[in-house]
Amino acid sequence: MRLGALTILALLLAPTAASAADPCADVTHAIAALKEDDVFQASTELFAAARLGCEPQARALLDRGAAIDAKDREGATALDRAAKAGRIKLVTLLLSRGADVNARAVNGSTPLTWGVSSQARSFLHCACSSFGSEA
Repeated sequence: MRLGALTILALLLAPTAASAADPCADVTHAIAALKEDDVFQASTELFAAARLGCEPQARALLDRGAAIDAKDREGATALDRAAKAGRIKLVTLLLSRGADVNARAVNGSTPLTWGVSSQARSFLHCACSSFGSEA
């Protein structure tokens, strides 16, 4: 009976270990499981992709109709999550697809707030470039 419990524990921990090795694995699996026109789920997964820095997955989700300015329960957008996590490639992608750099969360913060507070010059350069000026 002891061996059975260890086997079950190993099976339960296996997905966690895989996710630790590839932080984007869960997002990749979620994309594969998406139904054709499930914009809500695609938008939900976009938050995870933005936070984790999963650029190819974020691109795929946007191509499948994820709402670029969808908000979570805190009023944050995927751009907020990417900026807060310092994911410059994701910030660039989201801005190039038209994300609103001035979208306000419930607490009043915007993606620019995270760029300034983290002193992320690269973020500010991306944001300013999307408006046609230099940082």
